[in-house]
Amino acid sequence: MLDSARYIAGRVREGFVPAVRAQTGESVAAAATGFQSPAQQHIANNFKAREKNVNDGIKNAREYVLANPGDEKGAIALKKAEKAKLDFIVDKAIWKAGAVAGDYIADGSRNLWWLINAAQAVSGLAGRKIMKDEGYGILGQALGATGLALGMELASGNIDPTNIGEAGRPKGYSTLFPKEIEQINPETGQLEIVLDRTKSNNPAAELAARYILNRTGNILPEEQFLKERPDVSPEEYARFRAAKNKNTFFGIEDMPIYTSAPLGAIAGAGLNSMSGRSKVAGALLGAISAPLIKEVGIDVPTSLGILHGTAETPDDPVGEIEFLGYRIPFKAIAATAALGAGLKYGSRAIRNRGPGSSQMGINLNRLASDGVTEYNLTPTKPVNPQERRGRYE
Repeated sequence: MLDSARYIAGRVREGFVPAVRAQTGESVAAAATGFQSPAQQHIANNFKAREKNVNDGIKNAREYVLANPGDEKGAIALKKAEKAKLDFIVDKAIWKAGAVAGDYIADGSRNLWWLINAAQAVSGLAGRKIMKDEGYGILGQALGATGLALGMELASGNIDPTNIGEAGRPKGYSTLFPKEIEQINPETGQLEIVLDRTKSNNPAAELAARYILNRTGNILPEEQFLKERPDVSPEEYARFRAAKNKNTFFGIEDMPIYTSAPLGAIAGAGLNSMSGRSKVAGALLGAISAPLIKEVGIDVPTSLGILHGTAETPDDPVGEIEFLGYRIPFKAIAATAALGAGLKYGSRAIRNRGPGSSQMGINLNRLASDGVTEYNLTPTKPVNPQERRGRYE
């Protein structure tokens, strides 16, 4: 018992404290979002390599024991391999516990959560991952992230590139920093200060806030809105305004359980069928989980005003979604997906054409070997000794 306690204490001292220090300021969810730092990626790769080595050791020892029954060396090797497996499991669990503690200490995941709430941040993550998957380095990933984020911003309509004179304010929406103007009240004859919601008090901050915060602005009063948007009828404006003030998500929140459960059963059976598993089990699981997912994922956020979705919008024929005030029309999602596909296959074509193929005079292929983001433990293809020395040491 005492030996076991000492063993665990030693593992905690060697793994937990360093993990807390290494993870402080990082999010344990970073790997899934593409924000994982090079150091964290290196640690994850080391754990993967160690796990493979441990599993291979157990497999080889077992094969030796089966092929040489009664050989004491095989039994000893198997015992050592199983001990190595136990050490690995304990070390990984302790490291993950330390990583969670470091994350909690510095609010790593919460900061990441607030970051990815912005639609352009999610687009930036996607652009970064596309370029990373295509083999580009840090600079190439940054260019991909910036390009896709800017594409989402323009497609969402939060910045009107034809209205730069008013800091990109979309027609029909108010400025984020209304300008104060002086005017004479015709009824009293007194000088009054009023807010002109179509003019910005700080155009530079206005443009930056629209890009960084992804804010569109409030809907202008009916007379002003229809003057700027003659393509919208008074009836459309009234429906749009009413939908904006209602906590709804395309009416899904009103779907009864006798509708959501069968839909979940159909989806569960279909998913299990595609994966070769039991349709009945999938249907049962889908029927149970669909109403719960709807309640937690749609009903509660909608009632709290966190999530909003409506088809009553003059800006998109399909509709728009709002999450924590971030407005995302469906056309922006489609446009960003198309831009992402172009980024993926365009960057691949540039790499395949070889050095010097960029019309801008930038050899993007060199961005893939910056020596910072690569932590391969073994080369994936044969290389000469000089290249191996430069890339893996």
